[in-house]
Amino acid sequence: MAERHMINLGVIGLGYWGQRHVKSARSSGRFTVTRAADLDISSTIDYAEAEGIDVTADVDALLADPSVDAISLATPHSLHPEQVEMVGRAGKHVYTEKPFAFRRADAERAVAACQKAGVVIGLGHDQRFYPTVVEIKRLLDSGELGTALHIESNISHNAHQKAYQARNAEVSGRDDTNAGHDGYSQSRKPAPWRMDPKEAPTGPMVHFGIHRIDAFIHLMGDIDWLFANPAARTLNPDVTDTISVMLKFKNGATG
Repeated sequence: MAERHMINLGVIGLGYWGQRHVKSARSSGRFTVTRAADLDISSTIDYAEAEGIDVTADVDALLADPSVDAISLATPHSLHPEQVEMVGRAGKHVYTEKPFAFRRADAERAVAACQKAGVVIGLGHDQRFYPTVVEIKRLLDSGELGTALHIESNISHNAHQKAYQARNAEVSGRDDTNAGHDGYSQSRKPAPWRMDPKEAPTGPMVHFGIHRIDAFIHLMGDIDWLFANPAARTLNPDVTDTISVMLKFKNGATG
Protein backbone atom coordinates (compact mmCIF):
# COMPACT_ATOMS: atom_id res chain seq x y z
CA MET A 1 0.00 0.00 0.00
CA ALA A 2 1.33 3.42 -0.93
CA GLU A 3 2.33 5.68 1.95
CA ARG A 4 -0.09 8.54 2.55
CA HIS A 5 1.16 12.04 1.88
CA MET A 6 1.64 14.08 5.05
CA ILE A 7 0.00 17.48 4.75
CA ASN A 8 2.19 20.35 5.90
CA LEU A 9 -0.14 22.68 7.79
CA GLY A 10 0.54 26.32 8.58
CA VAL A 11 -1.41 27.92 11.42
CA ILE A 12 -2.47 31.56 11.48
CA GLY A 13 -3.26 32.65 15.02
CA LEU A 14 -1.16 30.77 17.57
CA GLY A 15 -3.17 31.58 20.69
CA TYR A 16 -5.23 29.10 22.68
CA TRP A 17 -7.27 27.76 19.76
CA GLY A 18 -4.34 27.85 17.36
CA GLN A 19 -2.41 25.67 19.78
CA ARG A 20 -5.34 23.26 19.87
CA HIS A 21 -5.19 23.16 16.06
CA VAL A 22 -1.52 22.20 16.26
CA LYS A 23 -2.19 19.44 18.79
CA SER A 24 -5.19 18.04 16.90
CA ALA A 25 -3.48 18.15 13.52
CA ARG A 26 -0.37 16.39 14.76
CA SER A 27 -2.29 13.77 16.72
CA SER A 28 -4.26 12.82 13.58
CA GLY A 29 -1.14 11.39 11.98
CA ARG A 30 -1.95 13.20 8.73
CA PHE A 31 -0.33 16.58 9.32
CA THR A 32 3.00 18.13 10.07
CA VAL A 33 3.07 21.63 11.57
CA THR A 34 6.32 23.53 11.25
CA ARG A 35 5.25 27.09 10.44
CA ALA A 36 2.80 29.60 11.88
CA ALA A 37 1.95 33.29 11.82
CA ASP A 38 0.83 35.47 14.70
CA LEU A 39 0.96 39.24 15.08
CA ASP A 40 1.75 38.93 18.78
CA ILE A 41 5.09 37.14 18.57
CA SER A 42 6.04 37.97 22.16
CA SER A 43 3.17 35.92 23.60
CA THR A 44 3.58 32.92 21.28
CA ILE A 45 7.33 32.54 20.80
CA ASP A 46 7.89 30.34 23.86
CA TYR A 47 5.19 27.90 22.76
CA ALA A 48 6.43 27.93 19.16
CA GLU A 49 10.02 27.21 20.14
CA ALA A 50 8.96 24.41 22.49
CA GLU A 51 6.92 22.82 19.68
CA GLY A 52 9.53 23.30 16.94
CA ILE A 53 7.39 25.79 15.02
CA ASP A 54 8.84 28.69 13.08
CA VAL A 55 6.48 31.59 13.87
CA THR A 56 6.42 34.89 12.02
CA ALA A 57 4.34 38.06 12.11
CA ASP A 58 4.36 38.11 8.30
CA VAL A 59 1.26 36.28 7.07
CA ASP A 60 2.19 36.89 3.44
CA ALA A 61 5.51 35.12 3.97
CA LEU A 62 3.72 32.09 5.39
CA LEU A 63 1.31 31.98 2.45
CA ALA A 64 4.18 32.29 -0.02
CA ASP A 65 6.00 29.28 1.43
CA PRO A 66 5.71 26.49 -1.19
CA SER A 67 6.28 23.82 1.46
CA VAL A 68 3.00 24.72 3.19
CA ASP A 69 0.07 22.76 1.74
CA ALA A 70 -2.77 24.09 3.86
CA ILE A 71 -3.63 26.76 6.39
CA SER A 72 -5.77 26.68 9.51
CA LEU A 73 -7.22 29.91 10.86
CA ALA A 74 -7.67 30.55 14.58
CA THR A 75 -8.17 34.28 14.28
CA PRO A 76 -10.81 36.90 15.20
CA HIS A 77 -14.21 36.18 13.67
CA SER A 78 -14.38 39.38 11.65
CA LEU A 79 -11.21 38.41 9.77
CA HIS A 80 -12.32 34.96 8.62
CA PRO A 81 -13.81 35.68 5.16
CA GLU A 82 -10.98 37.99 4.13
CA GLN A 83 -8.37 35.51 5.30
CA VAL A 84 -10.09 32.53 3.68
CA GLU A 85 -10.14 34.46 0.41
CA MET A 86 -6.47 35.36 0.84
CA VAL A 87 -5.48 31.75 1.52
CA GLY A 88 -7.52 30.59 -1.46
CA ARG A 89 -5.79 33.05 -3.76
CA ALA A 90 -2.48 31.68 -2.48
CA GLY A 91 -3.56 28.25 -3.75
CA LYS A 92 -3.64 26.53 -0.37
CA HIS A 93 -6.37 24.48 1.27
CA VAL A 94 -7.92 26.23 4.26
CA TYR A 95 -9.64 25.32 7.50
CA THR A 96 -11.27 28.09 9.50
CA GLU A 97 -12.93 28.27 12.85
CA LYS A 98 -16.56 29.27 12.84
CA PRO A 99 -18.27 31.57 12.14
CA PHE A 100 -17.34 31.55 8.47
CA ALA A 101 -18.61 35.10 7.93
CA PHE A 102 -21.10 37.58 9.34
CA ARG A 103 -22.39 38.64 5.91
CA ARG A 104 -23.49 36.37 3.09
CA ALA A 105 -21.72 38.43 0.42
CA ASP A 106 -18.40 38.03 2.25
CA ALA A 107 -18.91 34.28 2.52
CA GLU A 108 -19.76 33.94 -1.16
CA ARG A 109 -16.69 35.92 -2.18
CA ALA A 110 -14.42 33.73 -0.04
CA VAL A 111 -15.97 30.54 -1.41
CA ALA A 112 -15.61 31.80 -4.99
CA ALA A 113 -11.91 32.50 -4.47
CA CYS A 114 -11.30 28.98 -3.17
CA GLN A 115 -13.36 27.38 -5.92
CA LYS A 116 -11.43 29.32 -8.55
CA ALA A 117 -8.16 28.11 -7.04
CA GLY A 118 -9.43 24.53 -6.76
CA VAL A 119 -8.70 24.29 -3.05
CA VAL A 120 -10.75 22.74 -0.26
CA ILE A 121 -12.46 24.75 2.50
CA GLY A 122 -12.94 23.15 5.90
CA LEU A 123 -15.19 24.82 8.47
CA GLY A 124 -15.13 24.18 12.21
CA HIS A 125 -18.65 22.82 12.60
CA ASP A 126 -17.57 19.66 14.32
CA GLN A 127 -20.79 18.76 16.10
CA ARG A 128 -22.33 17.17 13.02
CA PHE A 129 -19.62 14.51 13.48
CA TYR A 130 -20.56 13.74 17.09
CA PRO A 131 -21.60 10.06 17.38
CA THR A 132 -25.11 10.98 18.54
CA VAL A 133 -25.66 13.33 15.60
CA VAL A 134 -24.25 10.77 13.17
CA GLU A 135 -26.68 8.16 14.50
CA ILE A 136 -29.66 10.52 14.36
CA LYS A 137 -28.72 11.37 10.77
CA ARG A 138 -28.60 7.66 9.91
CA LEU A 139 -32.00 7.03 11.49
CA LEU A 140 -33.58 9.98 9.69
CA ASP A 141 -32.09 9.12 6.30
CA SER A 142 -33.10 5.46 6.61
CA GLY A 143 -36.68 6.36 7.49
CA GLU A 144 -36.57 4.38 10.74
CA LEU A 145 -37.85 7.41 12.65
CA GLY A 146 -40.53 8.26 10.13
CA THR A 147 -40.99 11.94 9.27
CA ALA A 148 -39.26 14.40 11.57
CA LEU A 149 -41.71 17.18 12.44
CA HIS A 150 -39.76 19.26 14.95
CA ILE A 151 -36.26 19.58 16.42
CA GLU A 152 -35.15 21.39 19.58
CA SER A 153 -32.00 22.27 21.49
CA ASN A 154 -31.20 24.26 24.61
CA ILE A 155 -27.77 25.44 25.72
CA SER A 156 -26.75 27.06 29.01
CA HIS A 157 -23.14 28.08 29.62
CA ASN A 158 -21.12 30.40 31.85
CA ALA A 159 -18.69 31.65 29.20
CA HIS A 160 -20.26 35.11 28.96
CA GLN A 161 -20.32 35.52 32.73
CA LYS A 162 -16.63 34.61 33.02
CA ALA A 163 -15.67 36.93 30.18
CA TYR A 164 -17.64 39.74 31.82
CA GLN A 165 -15.93 39.15 35.16
CA ALA A 166 -12.52 39.06 33.50
CA ARG A 167 -13.14 42.33 31.68
CA ASN A 168 -14.28 44.03 34.89
CA ALA A 169 -11.21 42.69 36.66
CA GLU A 170 -8.96 44.24 34.03
CA VAL A 171 -10.71 47.60 34.43
CA SER A 172 -10.32 47.48 38.21
CA GLY A 173 -6.76 46.19 38.07
CA ARG A 174 -7.50 42.80 39.63
CA ASP A 175 -6.00 39.59 38.28
CA ASP A 176 -8.86 37.12 37.88
CA THR A 177 -7.12 34.91 35.32
CA ASN A 178 -7.81 31.80 37.39
CA ALA A 179 -11.04 32.95 39.01
CA GLY A 180 -12.99 30.54 36.85
CA HIS A 181 -13.12 28.88 33.52
CA ASP A 182 -15.30 28.82 30.43
CA GLY A 183 -15.57 25.08 30.03
CA TYR A 184 -12.12 24.33 28.65
CA SER A 185 -9.33 24.97 31.15
CA GLN A 186 -8.95 26.41 34.64
CA SER A 187 -5.82 28.24 33.50
CA ARG A 188 -7.33 29.70 30.34
CA LYS A 189 -8.28 33.35 30.62
CA PRO A 190 -11.87 33.93 29.43
CA ALA A 191 -11.86 35.18 25.85
CA PRO A 192 -12.55 38.96 25.62
CA TRP A 193 -14.16 38.64 22.18
CA ARG A 194 -17.24 37.17 23.82
CA MET A 195 -17.99 40.68 25.12
CA ASP A 196 -17.22 42.46 21.84
CA PRO A 197 -20.30 43.16 19.69
CA LYS A 198 -18.06 43.37 16.61
CA GLU A 199 -16.76 39.83 17.12
CA ALA A 200 -19.87 38.30 18.69
CA PRO A 201 -22.80 40.35 17.34
CA THR A 202 -25.36 37.71 18.29
CA GLY A 203 -23.76 36.86 21.61
CA PRO A 204 -23.94 33.17 22.53
CA MET A 205 -25.26 32.25 19.09
CA VAL A 206 -21.81 32.95 17.64
CA HIS A 207 -19.91 30.45 19.73
CA PHE A 208 -22.48 27.89 20.93
CA GLY A 209 -25.78 28.21 19.10
CA ILE A 210 -24.14 28.25 15.69
CA HIS A 211 -23.05 24.64 16.23
CA ARG A 212 -26.64 23.58 16.89
CA ILE A 213 -27.93 25.48 13.87
CA ASP A 214 -25.39 23.66 11.69
CA ALA A 215 -26.42 20.32 13.19
CA PHE A 216 -30.08 21.20 12.55
CA ILE A 217 -29.36 21.98 8.89
CA HIS A 218 -27.35 18.76 8.60
CA LEU A 219 -30.26 16.75 9.98
CA MET A 220 -33.29 18.61 8.63
CA GLY A 221 -32.15 20.43 5.52
CA ASP A 222 -32.14 24.08 4.52
CA ILE A 223 -33.95 26.73 6.55
CA ASP A 224 -36.87 28.58 4.96
CA TRP A 225 -37.28 31.34 7.54
CA LEU A 226 -36.33 32.15 11.11
CA PHE A 227 -37.21 34.52 13.93
CA ALA A 228 -34.60 35.46 16.53
CA ASN A 229 -35.11 37.24 19.85
CA PRO A 230 -31.79 38.41 21.34
CA ALA A 231 -31.67 39.95 24.81
CA ALA A 232 -29.24 41.30 27.39
CA ARG A 233 -30.67 39.76 30.55
CA THR A 234 -27.99 39.44 33.20
CA LEU A 235 -24.71 41.15 32.30
CA ASN A 236 -24.05 44.30 30.32
CA PRO A 237 -27.02 45.98 28.61
CA ASP A 238 -24.85 46.37 25.50
CA VAL A 239 -24.00 42.66 25.19
CA THR A 240 -26.41 39.91 24.14
CA ASP A 241 -26.25 37.04 26.62
CA THR A 242 -29.53 35.28 25.86
CA ILE A 243 -31.11 34.43 22.52
CA SER A 244 -33.99 32.29 21.32
CA VAL A 245 -34.59 31.26 17.72
CA MET A 246 -37.61 29.78 15.93
CA LEU A 247 -37.04 28.04 12.60
CA LYS A 248 -39.08 26.76 9.67
CA PHE A 249 -37.28 24.29 7.40
CA LYS A 250 -37.96 23.99 3.69
CA ASN A 251 -39.24 20.44 4.22
CA GLY A 252 -41.98 21.81 6.47
CA ALA A 253 -40.44 20.84 9.80
CA THR A 254 -39.99 23.39 12.58
CA GLY A 255 -37.34 24.02 15.19
